[in-house]
Amino acid sequence: MNADESLPKDAGFVHNTIVLAGRDGLPETTLTGGTHDAPQSLIGETPSAPPWDPSGTNDTWYWNGDGIMDGGELRLFEYAQVPTDDPPPWNFKWVRTDTGSGWSNDPTGSARVTDNVGASYSVTEVNGYYVLTTSDAYLGHDIYVATAPTPVGPFTNRTDVYTAPEGGGDIYAPYNIAAHPELSRPGELVISYNVNSQKIDDLYANINNNRARFLDLRFAR
Repeated sequence: MNADESLPKDAGFVHNTIVLAGRDGLPETTLTGGTHDAPQSLIGETPSAPPWDPSGTNDTWYWNGDGIMDGGELRLFEYAQVPTDDPPPWNFKWVRTDTGSGWSNDPTGSARVTDNVGASYSVTEVNGYYVLTTSDAYLGHDIYVATAPTPVGPFTNRTDVYTAPEGGGDIYAPYNIAAHPELSRPGELVISYNVNSQKIDDLYANINNNRARFLDLRFAR
């Protein structure tokens, strides 16, 4: 990264990494594959930067989904993506979610819990209720909260709690809403959202156009 927080024109993109935080919640270390000078995806292949060649043999990559600590191990949902021949920047598509063993691959075995939920969301217990934090189903600039007595609903009292000031024009915000109960105080919930752009030049000009933002939501007791 340059001193003005732009990226060198020859900088590549790594499709999945993990940032380790200290006990104070502040980021400390970024984990990638490869080396510091030649980083690669932490999980799966490291395809070329966009625009991808849809005929490429290794152009399959993963995006990290939600994760939990289970028995001392971090377990992540991984979303497999492949390139398409659509025009950039939307020349890719989801093809599957890898979740280890024990999960059904039959979509008819699932049941709808609620609607108008973004591709990334969280359900977290706060003050004895389960709090859904999400964006609109397809982009938009707002973050919503709904509550339920159980993790599977029914979710009611959907409330617009925040409008991302970065959103507009070519910039997309918010998306990838994620809750962080491990950083939250009692009666509060720290959530994050990502910012991105449909023009890759915006990211090279200012890497802050691709960084996460954090909010602290406070709930009445």
